[in-house]
Amino acid sequence: MYIWPEGLERLAAYLRKRQVDIHAFKTARQAAWIAQKLLKTRIKFQEDLYMTLREIQKAVPEKDTDALSTPHNRNGTANREMSSSAAPAPSAAKRSKRGKHVARVDKVNQVPDTSFGVHIFCDGACEPNPGSGGWGVVVYRDGLEVAALSGGLGETTNNVMEMTGMLEAVQWLIDHFLKDQAATIWCDSQYVVNGCNIWRHNWKKNGWSRKGPAATKPETGVVKNLELWQAIDEALNKCSELTVAWVKGHVGIEGNERADELSVIGRRKAMETAASEGCPQTLPSDAPSLVAGAA
Repeated sequence: MYIWPEGLERLAAYLRKRQVDIHAFKTARQAAWIAQKLLKTRIKFQEDLYMTLREIQKAVPEKDTDALSTPHNRNGTANREMSSSAAPAPSAAKRSKRGKHVARVDKVNQVPDTSFGVHIFCDGACEPNPGSGGWGVVVYRDGLEVAALSGGLGETTNNVMEMTGMLEAVQWLIDHFLKDQAATIWCDSQYVVNGCNIWRHNWKKNGWSRKGPAATKPETGVVKNLELWQAIDEALNKCSELTVAWVKGHVGIEGNERADELSVIGRRKAMETAASEGCPQTLPSDAPSLVAGAA
């Protein structure tokens, strides 16, 4: 967990006021990236990210100064004395190694700035639901599209395609040796975003159950699409600097629209494959390892 140092009180309070969980940041880079997006600044990231955050903090509106000047114990920041005594405990470091990777910013609704860094948009589509479906993934690096993937199944569901898009996006980072570099995956499915950021951790604690082993009716705790969730969890745990964030869908955001376009292409390919084989392509039990390919 990133410990907010003295001198960034106004910025930390500004983020909290906008419902950003500042305690979920793992690194100063994640904090700077989200703050820069919200304040619409274009500060170049320095080697000393504390100085970068100080520069970004200057953009906090003056009219908010009084409201944001709250004591440390209320705004979640820590002075330098507290920083030394409140360093992450061994258990926190261990959690980091297991890949608790994100700042929970899924409720921040604005246009992602893809002009710098690695940004991946994923999407899924199914028509009807259940029915033929596709997934799409597009990768941007410093504002340029560098990869586009798509695939699908002849018989599936919308949630499975959304999840498959997420899995393929994470796997792209791993395959291209970017698992330890800062990156953001944008997804318009709150089911998938919340599953990645919150639910999967609780499900694992409960033995991959929504209710836990002591539930009087364990059948009500079954996690739907369990194999896919476990595959996503395994992939996410390999990425130390990855943020999964929600983006509003179908409002003209370039990356989201492109991922949607690719998901339609994936669905079309799946339908053509099923037609050529003369029978519907059904979803196998080990879907994560057999999902139709990338293009």
